[in-house]
Amino acid sequence: MGVLEFDAKYEDIGFHGDIMTPFTMDDFAKAGFEFEDTIKVSFLDKSLIVPYVPSYRCTHSGGNVLVGNKMFKTIPLIAFHSNFVKKQRIAVFLENEDRDIDILVAKGIKFPIRFRLELAEKKGYHEEFMVYNLIRTNNREDYSDLSDEEYCNFRTVKGGRFKEGILYRSSSPIDPFMKRDKYADECLKKYGVKTIINLNNNLDDTKKFPNYNDTYYSKQKILFLNTNADVTSYNFGKCVLRAMHFINENEGPYLIHCMEGQDRTGAVCAIFESLLGASKNELIEDFMKTYENFYKVKKGSDQYYKIVKGEMQDDIASIRGFSYNTLDILKHPTSFLQFLDITNEDMNTFIAKMRGQ
Repeated sequence: MGVLEFDAKYEDIGFHGDIMTPFTMDDFAKAGFEFEDTIKVSFLDKSLIVPYVPSYRCTHSGGNVLVGNKMFKTIPLIAFHSNFVKKQRIAVFLENEDRDIDILVAKGIKFPIRFRLELAEKKGYHEEFMVYNLIRTNNREDYSDLSDEEYCNFRTVKGGRFKEGILYRSSSPIDPFMKRDKYADECLKKYGVKTIINLNNNLDDTKKFPNYNDTYYSKQKILFLNTNADVTSYNFGKCVLRAMHFINENEGPYLIHCMEGQDRTGAVCAIFESLLGASKNELIEDFMKTYENFYKVKKGSDQYYKIVKGEMQDDIASIRGFSYNTLDILKHPTSFLQFLDITNEDMNTFIAKMRGQ
């Protein structure tokens, strides 16, 4: 088996805190690396065992993966739902006054950083891979048993004491990549959505989507947040506050979406549902509905509960990087928001709006 080495430069840090290696899938194949293998990744004074998989989703929340997928020019080293360089104390992400992200190198770290990749175990990730290798197609005919709403992951947020039809969530109604945009846009019109929180794009990128100006979406009030995937970060938390303020200032019904309407959307909805008094079971059912819609994961199956165990602890019960044992958002749903300096007046206004008062 071969060994691959490279020097990571500062410029190799991606928007979500991943490290872009210079290696392609062909390079990995020549080195003898295959999907489901575990790779020993050595850098600085650290050594990690990381699976090589076809999707960043093939792991539990916070898990590290090397992803071989044609959507990436080269193979990235990713921390799913997190930020690899932050977790490894290589760099920190800060939101500046213009709401752009500054990536600051951690104290004592100097670039370039030498990374060494070598085989740890052939098929060493097989058992976990069988749980997390979730396949979604973008063909409507493959989901003939689903309604248009289910196909585009559109549904009302109702965990806790929400007024029915005040807040919705969905996959992107404007990005054609998943071929669900037109279905989601039709749902916005059908259910009369007036205010939209876009967690995935900025305005300039949005205007580049084909036929954007002809959509129902484009005629509504929209907040463009362009958040990263680290739902435990302070920056993500500040985006949650901006979303709440935007909702307070505008008329409903409201929609929250990212690309799939799954991870970032799921985290924001979980925070809002907790604030409105949702039970743990309600949070789980709402979070897992996307897995049922996209990946045909059967509710109540062994796979269903393994995903719940792997995903829910970090993303739902432990919001914003607090220890699972020190902050339970279900017991203290306002703690997270108060940490971010929300006023009681703003919080009470939001709760009243969600209750339809």
